[in-house]
Amino acid sequence: ASPDGEESSSAQVDLDKTVVIEDPLSADERAALTRVRQHQAEVTALRSSVEQLRQKGSQSAVDLRGLCEEAERVEGLLGVERELWSTEALRTQAEWPAQDLTEARALVAAVDACEAAMQHGRAQISSTGPDSADAAQTLCPAVERLLAAFARLQTAQQTAHASACPTVNRAVLGVEARAGAIGPLADALLDKALEVKGWLQREKSPGDAQSFVDDMRKLLEAEEVHQTLLALRVDVPPELLESCAAVGGPATASTDPPEMPEPEPARTEGPASPDEAANGGDRVRRAFV
Repeated sequence: ASPDGEESSSAQVDLDKTVVIEDPLSADERAALTRVRQHQAEVTALRSSVEQLRQKGSQSAVDLRGLCEEAERVEGLLGVERELWSTEALRTQAEWPAQDLTEARALVAAVDACEAAMQHGRAQISSTGPDSADAAQTLCPAVERLLAAFARLQTAQQTAHASACPTVNRAVLGVEARAGAIGPLADALLDKALEVKGWLQREKSPGDAQSFVDDMRKLLEAEEVHQTLLALRVDVPPELLESCAAVGGPATASTDPPEMPEPEPARTEGPASPDEAANGGDRVRRAFV
């Protein structure tokens, strides 16, 4: 074989190696990148919105919600699964702000959960009276939901402030303002729980009342709930956590016979002393004078 033939064969091998190099993008990622290029104007506008939010001195819940809504519209145009945007290839090649949107959505979700829990708590106050089985079944979960939602909002804001993401690390979610509304609402729910307890004691069995008290005690004595109540400056009515046996309920008739007082010992009359006899004679004489 000639040297020229060997060189030709070697070049062919190199060419084959070049041809079989795999695409660094998956088929889905490649299709997503194509769609980004097709909707370049909308994607560029979204990137601009993210950059503006990064430059703000603080990011309000309204700002974050607006960004999330814009991102959702653009994602609808692109028709790409949200999870796909988190891949390293698309974050790099499409310059998609996946981390910014993920953290912004987490904050908006915490705000939404808090607002929904507040609405649910108000409905508990207005829609059911204390003299209903529904109130006994739904009141404890409503209190738990409200307190958990506020704690989640607190944690979300703290997490955002510790984040390296400039789109959210100056987020202001109105925690203090919401605490001013959630505290009185939690107070009202606990007052209603006390009324429900009294109704269960009067109208239902002692077991139903004690079960309700046990559920409330288990919730309110949990450490995380205790800390949330302190943050909200909510005091739990002490009567709510008392055992039903310690609260006056309908008296039960005793089956034991009533105790009769012991009779006094009979007095034995003995002979009168001379003085008593004399005094007795004087009383008799005066009676006939």
